[in-house]
Amino acid sequence: MIEHLKSKLTGMLEDKPHLFSPHTVVVSEHDMQRMEQASHVISRVLQHPDMIAAIMPQRPDIAAYDAGNLSAMIGYDFHITSEGPKLIEINANAGGLMTSALWRLRNHEPALKQVIDAMVAMFHHEYNDWLGTGGQDIQHIAIVDRNPDAEFTLDDFLLTKMAFEAYGITVSICAADQLIAQGQRLYAPHQELPIDLVYNRSCDFYFEEEGSRVLRQAYMEHEVCVTPNPYGYGLLSDKRTLVALYQQLISEQSILTEEEQSMLQQVLLPTYLLADDVARFSAEKSQWFFKHVNLHAGQEAFRGNKLSRKLLEQFVPEDFIVQKIAKPGVLNTDAGAYKYDMRVFTHNDVTIEISARLYQGRITNFRTEGGGYGHIHQQGQHV
Repeated sequence: MIEHLKSKLTGMLEDKPHLFSPHTVVVSEHDMQRMEQASHVISRVLQHPDMIAAIMPQRPDIAAYDAGNLSAMIGYDFHITSEGPKLIEINANAGGLMTSALWRLRNHEPALKQVIDAMVAMFHHEYNDWLGTGGQDIQHIAIVDRNPDAEFTLDDFLLTKMAFEAYGITVSICAADQLIAQGQRLYAPHQELPIDLVYNRSCDFYFEEEGSRVLRQAYMEHEVCVTPNPYGYGLLSDKRTLVALYQQLISEQSILTEEEQSMLQQVLLPTYLLADDVARFSAEKSQWFFKHVNLHAGQEAFRGNKLSRKLLEQFVPEDFIVQKIAKPGVLNTDAGAYKYDMRVFTHNDVTIEISARLYQGRITNFRTEGGGYGHIHQQGQHV
């Protein structure tokens, strides 16, 4: 399996060289542990009944349906600051796990095999949570997006497919509008085996588009396990969740334990709805990052000092959060300076992978020479 994956990496290096950075980010053991621990704490806190009760009424109706599983491929994104890691976002369909792990660990095959084992176990866990029973193996996974063949991340889908197939799982990659409902099961094109689990890579998070109609119906009728799903996205990754977490941190009636409060105090940034105080955040805009609650990849995300008042006045305040600015880490190299962030993939208190993403400019776009997924150096260990 490993050699098969490495052969795919060779082609990726030729086709998309900016996916892979030759540079190494140095992170202290303390900061690595803090990111991992914080992601585990946040996952537990967000599943507290009081948090669910506070968050879910603010989400679309479909998010209220709990199918039994939460979300695979949860990615917690951090900036490393002089005060330690600061949580920037939680992504419930975070990409890049396989690409990052293959690049970092291509010369450390046992460690790479551990990551892949953990990834496959994560999906089996999701499937059994959805079934409500234990010990059942997935036979067929569909990796679904709006138009996978046109996705910049298609290679990551293909790496994931190769990894699953090495464990005897059939994998289809298709568009959401290609899914076929038949006899209370869901099928992929040209595949007779029914789908057990949909690995949902679409950014139609709440299945609002016409192309998601069949998937939405199968999900709501409990005919297929979907991960991430609208419930998991609404609870974890809708950016208003960051507001809810911060409110718990500063509340006098907080549900947080002392240990949880201590951890979150270190990593959470002040975060509010723009609608909470439009006048204040407009006056102090240079201190804040403005983000649309349900967009991704830098869409409708603005650093306040780059945001004109005219554009700010056009925002629907209920559709934006404001988050205190925490600048990304900077790695100085002979080729120039690169910003970087860290993405921690966790599931049920298990860390699956940690990736470093280097870039220049405003966002991680994997189109910068010398940027992309990098190596990580921790306490003398190069990984």
